[in-house]
Amino acid sequence: MFNTQLKSEPLKQKSISLTAYKTLLIFAELLKHPCTKEELINLLSDTIGEEQSSKDTLRRIINTLKKAGCIISRPTEKNGYLYSLISHPFSPEFNKKDAEILNYIRSNIVLSEDYKFTDKVNKLCEKLISYSSDNDFKEEILNNNPFSAVNPEILNRLTSGELIGRVVEFSYFSANSGLEELRFIPQKITMKNTKLYIWGYGFKYSQYAFLNVERIKGINSVYEIDSDFRLPAFDVHYTISGESAKTFTPEGNETIEEKEDGEILVQHTACDDFSLFQRLLQFGSDLKTLSPDFINERFLEKLKKIRAGYLNNEG
Repeated sequence: MFNTQLKSEPLKQKSISLTAYKTLLIFAELLKHPCTKEELINLLSDTIGEEQSSKDTLRRIINTLKKAGCIISRPTEKNGYLYSLISHPFSPEFNKKDAEILNYIRSNIVLSEDYKFTDKVNKLCEKLISYSSDNDFKEEILNNNPFSAVNPEILNRLTSGELIGRVVEFSYFSANSGLEELRFIPQKITMKNTKLYIWGYGFKYSQYAFLNVERIKGINSVYEIDSDFRLPAFDVHYTISGESAKTFTPEGNETIEEKEDGEILVQHTACDDFSLFQRLLQFGSDLKTLSPDFINERFLEKLKKIRAGYLNNEG
């Protein structure tokens, strides 16, 4: 980034020392990667506009950087005749206490369960690691990354949104089945208790489900949904009140539509009765189903069967 900025601006010799500019140019290039003598001389010639920068010019620049505190290896046959910037004094100094402060801030951000912002904070911490030579600082930051168990490439593809609404074939490690291939249509990503989950339609059981992102070991293929395919989803509306309303946290397939007088109106996108009823039963007498009518009827039948089971056990 530093080098690009230097090149993007026309050189104004009245406002900047030509020697200082050349020195910064070489420093920025060595920050990116080791270079041969020829590469650095050509860089000076191409950027400054001189026909040919001399070896003596490069030697003076390297010596200036060394006097400023940079440690630069000399080009030898052993290192492939490369100048390498080993270290420099221009990095901020971080230590373990600084890492503990950053981790405290990050842990509070994690509580918001905003996975996008948490991911941005993680990437900021990674940048800070690259500027520090303190191993305790690096270790403290890396060990407290809430997404450390998630494959970085998979995380980037998920957060970019490219997989949402498409058929994805995952390699997934299931607690019961071990490593298996799963076809899934991701629709939402949520975060809960530092864990990331993908919500969507799973072809294995033909129902709305979620996957723990930590258990995704690979993305084998991604393709568009067949034009003839229709997700077997339906929207259910219900209200909850009392203690359930106070502690309610929407899942990935739920949206709070209204809050009023201690009552919450929820829209729940369901693909099957089983997982829907499992969710509704959590709210006990604080629940009131509203629509659609066929769900009200099926849920009432479910409650009758549960009641009958209790009565039979008592008898």
